[in-house]
Amino acid sequence: MGRRNTEPQFSDSSGHFRNPYASGRSIYDFIIQDLNDAIAEPSFPLSPKSAGVLPGKATKTAAWHVLAKVYLARAGSSAKKADDYKNAYFNAMEAINKSGLTLLPDFAQVFAEGNEASNEVIWTVQHTSNLAYNGPNNSGGSDNVLNHMWVPKYEDVGGMKRDVLYGRPYIRCVPTPWLTEVAFGERVNDTRYNKTFQTVWYSNNAASIPKWTAPLPPGAPAGAVVGQPKFPVGDTAIFMPGKPATPAQIAASRYLLMPPNNYNISLSPYMKKYNDTKRADMNYPSIRPVIVYRLAETYLIAAEAAFMGGAGAADALQNINIVRRRAAYPNANPAVMDVAAIPSLDFILEERSRELCGELTRWLDLVRTNKLIDRVKTKNYNPEAAANIKEFHVLRPIPQAQIDAVTTGQAYPQNPGW
Repeated sequence: MGRRNTEPQFSDSSGHFRNPYASGRSIYDFIIQDLNDAIAEPSFPLSPKSAGVLPGKATKTAAWHVLAKVYLARAGSSAKKADDYKNAYFNAMEAINKSGLTLLPDFAQVFAEGNEASNEVIWTVQHTSNLAYNGPNNSGGSDNVLNHMWVPKYEDVGGMKRDVLYGRPYIRCVPTPWLTEVAFGERVNDTRYNKTFQTVWYSNNAASIPKWTAPLPPGAPAGAVVGQPKFPVGDTAIFMPGKPATPAQIAASRYLLMPPNNYNISLSPYMKKYNDTKRADMNYPSIRPVIVYRLAETYLIAAEAAFMGGAGAADALQNINIVRRRAAYPNANPAVMDVAAIPSLDFILEERSRELCGELTRWLDLVRTNKLIDRVKTKNYNPEAAANIKEFHVLRPIPQAQIDAVTTGQAYPQNPGW
C-alpha cells in the first residue's frame, strides 16, 4: 500500500473535488474495515494450508498480512492514528502465530522453481502453461514477464547466446551499486547475495567462443595456445566475483572477468528469483505463480511496527533476528547474524532490501516511510535517478486512460507535477 498522498482526488456529493490528503482518511478506514470484515467471516479459510484452499485463494492470513501493511502505510501519512503501529504489530503477529506457516530453513529454496506453495508463502498470483488464459501478449495484460525484466545482455559475450535457461534480456531492472556493494556487502555470514543474484554464466555457444591472440597476456593460464578457444562449451564464460580485479587479471582471464567497477546497464548481477526454465520458448512469458506475500515479510512488518512504537524493543529485535538467522543457513551457529539493537528505520529498510530484493515492494516502502527523496537523491543511493527525481514523484501519475474515461462533469484531475 502507498501513503495517503498516492490517492487521486475524489468528488464529494456536491460534485466538488476534495483534497486528496483529506480523502485518504476515509479510504484507509474503508480498506481497514473491509479487511476486518473478511477476517471476521467464519467461512473465510485460515491459511493457504487449510483443507480445500486452492493456490491463489485469499485467506485470513493474507488479510492479516495486508492489514498490517495498511496500518504501516497509514502510520506514515497525514491520516495516521495513534494506534496504527500497535495495530500493524498485532495483525502481523496474528498471521505469524495463527497461520501454521513457517520460514523455510534455506533462503535459496523460497524462490526455487516449483516451490511457490511452500510453508512460507501466504499468497500467490497463479499462471498457467496455457498462455491464452494468462494475457494477450508477452508484454502486458495478465502475463507474467517478471522472468524477463532483470535478465542482462549475456548474449553479447563470447561463448554465449540466448536460451531458455538464461532467459530473454529485457534489462528493464539493473541493481544499483548501493544494493550489490553496500546492502549486500556482508557475504561471509549472510548467504542471501549469492542466493539472490546469478553471477556465473556457462558457455552455450561454440561458434562465438573467443580465442587466444598473440601475444598471450602475462599471467595467461597454463595450456593457453594462440588461436585456440579460451574455454569449451559448458565452461565458465562470464564470472562476476563481487570483488575488485586488476586490468592484468581481467586480461589474463579465460572468461569475461567482471568486477563491480565494470558493471554497466547492460551487464551486471542478475536478480534470479523469477527465472523460469520450464517455458517452451525463450521469448515466452513465465508460467510460474508469482509469490506476492510471504512470511519473512510478515516478520519484518512486525519488527518495523514494534520499532516504531507498536510494541517493545525486544519484540522488534526478536522478529528481525528470526529473518536474519535464516540468512546464515547452513551455518551451524545462525545466531551469528543476530543484532543486539536496531539503530534506525534505515536499518530495517536495508534488511528489507536484502530479504525482499526484486519483490516489488521498494518504491512503496520508501514512499510510506518518507525516505524516497532522501535515499535516492540526498544519500545518492541511485546516482542515475538522483539527477532526475523530483519531490512530486512521491505521487504516481493517474493513468491517462482513467482521466479520459471521465466524459461528463468536471474534468478528472492529474496529480500535481505530472
